This record gives sequence, C-alpha cells and structure tokens, in this order.
Amino acid sequence: MKPSFLLALLPAAATAATLPWPTASNTDALLPAARAFALVDAERNGDAVVVTWQVAPGYYLYRDHIAAQVLAPAGARLGTPRLPPAQAKTVPQLGRVQVYRGALRVTWPQAAGAPAITRVQVSYQGCADIGVCYPPQTRVVEIAAAGAQR
Repeated sequence: MKPSFLLALLPAAATAATLPWPTASNTDALLPAARAFALVDAERNGDAVVVTWQVAPGYYLYRDHIAAQVLAPAGARLGTPRLPPAQAKTVPQLGRVQVYRGALRVTWPQAAGAPAITRVQVSYQGCADIGVCYPPQTRVVEIAAAGAQR
C-alpha cells in the first residue's frame, strides 16, 4: 500500500472515532423501550381515541412511525391522527425527519355515532440520541372512557 493512501485515510479515521456509534460501553446505559417511550395513557375522549407517551430525556419518537389499528369492536375505524408539531432532526441514514421528545399526545378521530372503540394496537418507533434505534414497538391497549378509573 502506498504511504500517501494511508495518509489520506487518517482524517476519516479520526472523524469516525469521534462519532457516537453504538459500542458495548455506550449501549449498556440504554433504557428498555417501555421506559424510553412510555405509553402512559390511552382513553376515549368524545368521538376520539387519545394516546399519550412520555419520551425519556435523550430519546425521541419518529413522527412517521406512529400508527394505531382498531382491534375491537369489529368494523370500527380510526381517522387520520392529529399530531402536534414535531421537531426537525437530521439522521445520517434517513436524512431530515420529524421527531417528538418529552410528552406527546396523539388524537385519532372516530366517526360520530360509531361504536365506541375499546381496544387498539398502537405501533411506534424511536431512537436514543447516542445513535441507537429501537425496533418498532407494538402495544395492545384497552381504551377507557375519559376520566374512568382503571
């Protein structure tokens, strides 16, 4: 190998060493997905289903990876989710994406007069700021009436 070729690689190697790539030492402190992206509430509020997350500091949820599907009653449907404004973030593998941090409340409207939704499957995906992304998460949740005791 020519010495000039090796010298050309030095800046790239130095840069790579400073990036937050996952290693055994920096992934040991990762929270389990259920704590990093805590789904804290799912309730019926009028003609809508409202799901609330608490995203831990140092973590974020992808806006475009949040979805819900009705499991009961049969034939019930959710409308397009109403999502709050998200933060822009540039992710090396994906480019510019929209993410949520902290408290997040998503509302899925339901047609007026339709049977009350009692169970949904919620899916979402997020990452830690250190560059580690979690696999997509799926939770089945029972939907309580707003203010109901669980």
